[in-house]
Amino acid sequence: MNEESKVARRVSFVQIDIEKDSIMTALPPYMSPKRWALLIDKTEGAVKKDLQTGVIARYQPVVGGLVYVNVVKEMQRAEAAADY
Repeated sequence: MNEESKVARRVSFVQIDIEKDSIMTALPPYMSPKRWALLIDKTEGAVKKDLQTGVIARYQPVVGGLVYVNVVKEMQRAEAAADY
């Protein structure tokens, strides 16, 4: 059995100290497809396919560079989605 499969995977969040006894937790503005897949419970391959087809908003800082999930844009899409 692969040792790596035994390790629990977690999504990284940004933590900001607001006051002495409180911490605010927030999502970063962009994430790797691997981290986003963990957050939304999809496979990394499915997230990469969604990035290629435009289902998920993408952020690519350099032409031909790594493609990230644009978390801010995804949050805006969720906010603007119709309530059913």
